[in-house]
Amino acid sequence: MLSNEEIGNQLKSELEIAISEYKSSNKFKKTEKVFNKLMSYDFDEYKSDLKKKVVKKIKKRWTNPKEGINPEQKLDAILFEHEFPQEKDQKTKLYGIINWKKETIKHVKVKMGFSYDFADGLEQIKGIKTQFFNPFVKKKLGKSYYENGVLITEDRELAKCFQLKGIIAIHQVFNELNDKNAFDKINKNENFHFVFGEHDDEYYLILSI
Repeated sequence: MLSNEEIGNQLKSELEIAISEYKSSNKFKKTEKVFNKLMSYDFDEYKSDLKKKVVKKIKKRWTNPKEGINPEQKLDAILFEHEFPQEKDQKTKLYGIINWKKETIKHVKVKMGFSYDFADGLEQIKGIKTQFFNPFVKKKLGKSYYENGVLITEDRELAKCFQLKGIIAIHQVFNELNDKNAFDKINKNENFHFVFGEHDDEYYLILSI
């Protein structure tokens, strides 16, 4: 199992690769101003809000039998899944993963496969907010967000760079919460993971416990 230090380092490496590939693309000269603004986005407010919200959700929703949670089921992972960022104030869908027949995970980019099931009360419920995507999907004068002829809100390579910045912020928050034993009440198996990614696309580890 990857340590959380390894997860953090590999996420940074994935971001560096994504940035390098984008800068070498034909789009970069046209979107450089937007790219630089997105890459300098301050995640501090998002991280502070996320930390508070996760602590509340663990108690009120993710572990609450009154919400249909089966306290006997042990989780192998919790997956946060988002759609491609084309709308503001998105929230992820949360899935509690059980019976996950996964291979030994050696890299932060993971393939979920299909050998798993969903826990009672933890299938496609409201997860964490991803409002950090808002600068990516902003509108100009009520029109689609274009920059020098490039439709920003359909630029998947630029979105990947910004998504990875957000994933690193989420990893940092979850790592801090784990150091404070915030996830102790979640009934989980050994080698438990939090996973985050775009629907039907790539998924990344954000924490291992």
